[in-house]
Amino acid sequence: MSLTNGPADALPVAGAYNFGVITKRYPIEPHGRKLLSVRRTQTWSEIVVRIGGRELGRSDREALLNGGVEYTLRDHTVLRVWLELDPRGNPMLFLTRNGMPLPGSEGDPVRILFTALILIWMFATLQIIFAASVICFGRPEEIIYVNLAAGLILAVLGILAWRRSLVAMVIASLLCFSELGLLLVSQGGIDATNIWLLTTNIWRLVLVLGISGWLLWRGIVAVDDLKAITLPIRHPPQPLHHDSTDPGSS
Repeated sequence: MSLTNGPADALPVAGAYNFGVITKRYPIEPHGRKLLSVRRTQTWSEIVVRIGGRELGRSDREALLNGGVEYTLRDHTVLRVWLELDPRGNPMLFLTRNGMPLPGSEGDPVRILFTALILIWMFATLQIIFAASVICFGRPEEIIYVNLAAGLILAVLGILAWRRSLVAMVIASLLCFSELGLLLVSQGGIDATNIWLLTTNIWRLVLVLGISGWLLWRGIVAVDDLKAITLPIRHPPQPLHHDSTDPGSS
């Protein structure tokens, strides 16, 4: 299958000038070799999927946004490739093999969780550095110690969330989201008499909180998915069998 928008959008052949072409490689199993490669143009006008140097197929942005494509591998597993748009409208490439996300792809729960924790740890680090600098070089008020404690709590909750604690991830997300909202409101300079400034600040507040909330929510879902994957398999108890020689058996 080859879907292109004309010669100008086609991917260059091997050895040609590769400006504007992005290639990413993925393992098809955890801790495996990165045998799968996805090459695409910057506009997603053409996407080429290869495994072990063998081309599986070609597609374009519209096809991957409308359900995606599937390829049957030599071991009879099914590789599915599709696109989804993030809140800013940027395409995200999803890759699954028999329904399981490939490591490093957009649907990989480990990657999703780490992205959410980066936001949490960055916010915690800023709080700790700011509070520590004021304590060391200024006259700290009580609120500064509260900021320091909040930053330390966020950092610890992030570590616990990385260790697959769903409760810690939920609390850290709520705390980070609330503190970020308070920071934006306090620093926004909201003035009801200035309609333009008020509209701009409200739009910035909605945009930042919307993207942050989306990232944090994905992190919560990722922890839940990882816990489901690592849960031990529990078999139902076997029924009791009575020996036919037992006097109490009928």
